[in-house]
Amino acid sequence: ISDEERAVGKKDSVRKGKDLEDMILEKFAKVHGCEKPIKPQHMYQICSAEYLTANFDGVMREADCYIPVECKFVTTFGDKYYDRDVAYEREFPVDYIGHSGVIAFPKDDVIKMCEARAKHYGIPAYYYVQIQQQMLGLGSPYGYLAALHDKGWELCIYKIPRDEDVIHAIVVTGYKVSSQIEKRRT
Repeated sequence: ISDEERAVGKKDSVRKGKDLEDMILEKFAKVHGCEKPIKPQHMYQICSAEYLTANFDGVMREADCYIPVECKFVTTFGDKYYDRDVAYEREFPVDYIGHSGVIAFPKDDVIKMCEARAKHYGIPAYYYVQIQQQMLGLGSPYGYLAALHDKGWELCIYKIPRDEDVIHAIVVTGYKVSSQIEKRRT
C-alpha cells in the first residue's frame, strides 16, 4: 500500500463509508425487496485474469447469477457526481427517469468512454469501472451501486449493466501493468 493509498483510507468520508457498509447493505435489502447481500471477507483473484483482484462490499444471488453490490457513502461535496434522477431505485421514490442498456461511444478513448457511460447511469467513472471489474470476477450480467447520500439521507440504487468494452480495457490494462511489474522484479 502506497502512502497516497494510506492517506485516502484516513479520509473522514472513506472511514464513514467503511463503517456504514453493513447499514447500507441492510437499506439496500429493504429498498430492493430482497435478502441482505452477504459481505465477503476476502480479496478475490479473478480466474480469467489472474493479475486482477476484486474486493466485494456485498454479493447477492439474483436471476440465477451472483451480483455485486458496491456500497458508497456520498458526502454533500460528492453528491454533485451523482444523478439521482436516473437511479434504478430510490428510498424515497420519484418518477423514474432511469436508463437501460449500454450506450455506444467511440472506443478509441477509453477514459472518455468510461466517463460518458458512467454519467449516463448517474455515477462517477471510477465506480463504474470498479463495478465492471467486480462483474468480470463474478461473471455477472449487471451490478448495483448502493449509494447512501448524506444530503437528504437517502439510499439510491444504481443498476449498471455489464460493459464488455470497459471490461476488455480493464483486462488489457491490467495485463500491461502486471507485465511491467514482473519486468522490474527480474
